[in-house]
Amino acid sequence: MNPTWNIVPAQRVEGLGITLIRQIMGRAPADAINLGIGQVDGDVPDVIYNALVNARASHSAPYPPTPGFPPLVQKIADHYGVDRSRVTVTIGVQESIALACFSMLNAGDTLLIPDPAFPVYEVLGRLIGAKIHTYPLRAEDRFRPTWEQISKALTPDTRLVFLCSPGNPTGAVATPDEWERIGRELNERQIPFFSDEIYLDLQVSEPNHPTMLNISERGFVSAGLSKTHALAGWRIGWLISPVEIAGQVTALHQYLVTSGPSPLHEAALQAFEPDGIAYRDALAAQLVERRELARGLFEDAGFEIRGGDGAFYLFARHPRYPDDLQLIEHLMAHAGVIMIPGRAFGPGGEGFVRISYAAAPEKLREAARRVKAALAD
Repeated sequence: MNPTWNIVPAQRVEGLGITLIRQIMGRAPADAINLGIGQVDGDVPDVIYNALVNARASHSAPYPPTPGFPPLVQKIADHYGVDRSRVTVTIGVQESIALACFSMLNAGDTLLIPDPAFPVYEVLGRLIGAKIHTYPLRAEDRFRPTWEQISKALTPDTRLVFLCSPGNPTGAVATPDEWERIGRELNERQIPFFSDEIYLDLQVSEPNHPTMLNISERGFVSAGLSKTHALAGWRIGWLISPVEIAGQVTALHQYLVTSGPSPLHEAALQAFEPDGIAYRDALAAQLVERRELARGLFEDAGFEIRGGDGAFYLFARHPRYPDDLQLIEHLMAHAGVIMIPGRAFGPGGEGFVRISYAAAPEKLREAARRVKAALAD
């Protein structure tokens, strides 16, 4: 007689599935123009690619130290002006989010996140058993975060506040004065923050602001090379932790992943050298041009743009098509164009769609032409 196998999911993962973003990407037509994924349409920079080839040519790929390849750790520390002991090189920003949540939150603590927001923020908080509260990013504010909205959502047990500027999915950039106020007010109330700054180094046009670490050191800052250097698949991210907890964060990183891939760490070092910086700056300038192109094209197709000052996203709605999910399903089927419905990022995104303008200009033009025709029909 066979024993009964008790293979059931732990309560923390009951009902857990892939995001609506990935569901849409998975069922999109193979030949569709992809304006949904947050990924630069371009090749790995030559200087970084060649460094990877040279790293592999050594026929050696040892474990790097747990925090990361030491020269890369030092470059990241220098970039922020912090001690290298606070730096952990992570498997993308997503691991950074997990490290901060698991290091700071206990079950029952409150995690405050924006709405709309990258869906991983909420999911990782819930896996820990944290209570999720949200502060609204409002269309009338161009989806920029404000201290007024954050302060209204704070509670006595708020343990961590998530910030993201330039924002995903909205492309919104906080005004410099408001960004400074948010950091100063959280610092005075001794409430730690997590600042997702993966798009920060792509800021070119106004408004723009510095890293939150320039305002307060009482929080976490994370970024990486996925967006600035077209290295999404390399998963090179980093986390700057408060000095009081940095040792535990690095230890947790070891238990989760041991360390990152040493050849990729060695090659990624080139992103901080002159040629790598020049690539980043040129890409940022190109994205400004693509933003203005995409804004004009999709406004001509009837969309109202509410977000879109930074990152590489427009957050838009079409007054004739208020249901964002039906709209993107229609565009996939009848225009062969992928966008992401705003509801994938929380209730505050409903009615809007996220349009990535990281695609090449010719793809943006063709996508807008198809969308305009499909909506006219």
